[in-house]
Amino acid sequence: MSNNYMANFPVQVILDSDRYIQEVLPHPGGSRKDFYSGKNELFSSHKEKITTQLDSVSVAFSENQYSSIGYTKVRLITNAWAKSHRPLGKIFTTNNGCTMVGGLRQGEMLVRLSAESASLIKNEIIEHAEDEPRRSPNKEGILMDRPSEWRCEVGTIDSIIPYGAEDKLKINLEDIHSWIEKYGTCQFLIELFDKPIPQQNWDTLMEEEYKLHSSFINGLKTHTGLCIYRSKILSSDTKFILLLTDKEDVTVSLFDSIQHNSTAEVTHDIGKYVSLLEFISGHPIVKSIDIVPIVESNPIPSFNIDGTEELIIPQPSSESDYPTIAVVDTGISAIYAPWIIDDWDNISVNMRDTTHGTFITGLLVNGQLLNSSSVCQDPDGCKIIDLCMLPKKDKFSSVYPNSLDDFLGELNVAIPTILSRTDVRIFNLSMNIRCTRLSSDYGEFAKALDELAVKYNIVFVISAGNLMTSRPEWSDNPIDNITEWNKRDDDIVYMPAESCRNISVGALNPTNNGLTSYSCRGKGSTLTVKPDFVHIGGLGYIDPEIGTGLYSVDNNSNITYNCGTSFSAPLVAKTMALVEKQIEGTVSRETLIALMVQNSHIPSAFNRPEYQTMLKDLIGYGMPTSAHKILNGDQHSINLVFASRIKPKKEMVFEFMWPQCLIRNNKCYGDVKITLVSTPAIDYNYGDEMIRGNLNVTLSQTKGDGTSQYYLKPLYKEEAVREHGEYEWQLINENMKWQPIKVYHKEFKRGTTHYSPWKLRVSREDRDFNVVDNEGIPFTIIMTISDTSLETNVYDEIRQTLVAQGVQIADIQTAARITQRI
Repeated sequence: MSNNYMANFPVQVILDSDRYIQEVLPHPGGSRKDFYSGKNELFSSHKEKITTQLDSVSVAFSENQYSSIGYTKVRLITNAWAKSHRPLGKIFTTNNGCTMVGGLRQGEMLVRLSAESASLIKNEIIEHAEDEPRRSPNKEGILMDRPSEWRCEVGTIDSIIPYGAEDKLKINLEDIHSWIEKYGTCQFLIELFDKPIPQQNWDTLMEEEYKLHSSFINGLKTHTGLCIYRSKILSSDTKFILLLTDKEDVTVSLFDSIQHNSTAEVTHDIGKYVSLLEFISGHPIVKSIDIVPIVESNPIPSFNIDGTEELIIPQPSSESDYPTIAVVDTGISAIYAPWIIDDWDNISVNMRDTTHGTFITGLLVNGQLLNSSSVCQDPDGCKIIDLCMLPKKDKFSSVYPNSLDDFLGELNVAIPTILSRTDVRIFNLSMNIRCTRLSSDYGEFAKALDELAVKYNIVFVISAGNLMTSRPEWSDNPIDNITEWNKRDDDIVYMPAESCRNISVGALNPTNNGLTSYSCRGKGSTLTVKPDFVHIGGLGYIDPEIGTGLYSVDNNSNITYNCGTSFSAPLVAKTMALVEKQIEGTVSRETLIALMVQNSHIPSAFNRPEYQTMLKDLIGYGMPTSAHKILNGDQHSINLVFASRIKPKKEMVFEFMWPQCLIRNNKCYGDVKITLVSTPAIDYNYGDEMIRGNLNVTLSQTKGDGTSQYYLKPLYKEEAVREHGEYEWQLINENMKWQPIKVYHKEFKRGTTHYSPWKLRVSREDRDFNVVDNEGIPFTIIMTISDTSLETNVYDEIRQTLVAQGVQIADIQTAARITQRI
């Protein structure tokens, strides 16, 4: 048994990863920089522009009928995105009555201030931001500009603009009318900048603060039929559900979540909505207003599906230890009762249509039997937890009268209950909010899944979404495909597939591995790669011989076919669940995701140079291989896993020797691939800058002259990663900075000079100054070193060398016996 096991060359875990965490060597951060150095006339014009804008802000805020306190968008020039350049030392300070409350896009801050503060800052800039910097000699006697901090900070600002109605309103009257026509209801999600102050405490507020809060509450009460109450979403104290009815009374409950059980009374009076939106968009305390979305399973295609042959559903074997997956869906037919080990049953039978959930379950339990090992790579059999959460489409409002708020409330109760009874870690979520979203949109559904994933140490595998209007079918000609993709700006992944704490899956054709005509593509947000993976999802049309090419069963166990990202997602979930099952103990979310990413490949249809720059938005990290291959390699490569945490001012440094079997004529050959997955802090108030911590990875040697030679290049990029870059925007766009998942690769086809021990470094950076983090950012890094010629025994040499050096390592399947974190 032991010999056969070792012959599989299992993934190796570095058991003492914490041993390589050390104090970070001081590196000079960004110093004071004058972005108008040598351009004094331009700076004078720029300063005048900024002071004029501040004057406009002051006038607009002072004329606001509700309060002179408001919020501004401070947009920075691209080269000043780094935190060391931000104008927070002199301009937007608490002494000047300012508070930075968040952000929107990259390099865009949201600042709270008053009309008086805007005027004060304007005057201080005029007084202290000199048009010409003073000059004094340096140590060599050369005259140098010595710009003030005021001048430098003014130079970082591109514009200062009031946060206005166009920023708050995510909807229009046409959206409201269409929503009521389609669903018979329309509820709104209102987000405030400040949490409301109870009326009994208004006497403690300064005059303008009092006007800000009291005018909002009193203004709401003037809208008859209005009902507003605290949302259950993310347990937030600044988000509220609002609806309008034809009643005369008003319900304002900003401190409690209440149940509103009737949807029939939602008003169709557009005049009421006009009045409401005018008030909401004009009040400074309001940050945003949007329609509360309806959650839907991805629809069954319009073509006829006619199952004619019945499948005898296989029974579970008492001798097999199957993986477990929770299927959050429409419910599952009783034909799979022997495989269902637990359920969440809150929807009555007459409100269900279990077709969708049953097809998914068929893929998980007997997908390989009905398809092939190239489609369903992992062995058949899966224990199922049936989380019946989605009713028939026309019953959604009956089951969840408060829409997404109720749905997420139910999910928040179901998950801990199920986890108290089972050891499930993987949740398949083949449902989306089917509406076009911008790449900068990060929805409440995704935020809720982020929170649940981290809180309960689970992973949601989410469908990328099926397009409402399909693209043309995949062509063998890359130019044709690229032309069609470039025509679309409405086909990025549907909510909640943008979730950065979880993974989403797009769909491939079973016939040619091309992207299906219906599969949504990148991206998740301006930061993250989405979808994370792709897998077989069935053709988007009926082939006369194979149908869609993806087979499962209907509610009566008849063999049928279907298509959708709903059905590619469970194939990835199955692999991840099987990986998790085959590792003893509790494996971290970071390691589970990293193993999947590290062992994904580019499908053959995409191996064309024309696709190179588009791959991350088409296929993410690629198509995962089978669980067995993920955990067991071969003698020509080795997979090393480091799992730890990094606190502020710490870094991980691991030195190792390149294997002698890959060194010829003092040159290193072979291939290295590195995946880093981390879970940094998130603050959604900062928009595109919501991820507040970053881990960076480099692989280097020290050359004879003492400088470092860096080797890694980001996935799908041609340039090697350096430890430090010139501008923040370059690091974001080119080196995946602030992304929680990073993948790097380098093949040494021609060899690289062998200088010294190689150094793998993981370093940390935070967006905020003086971060207190006693736990550290959890991370997993997987490094694979391989011989692409498949000639040498890389595995044994590296393993033996590490053991001789005193590195503690163990097979990943049993490492939990020795170390707490995998």
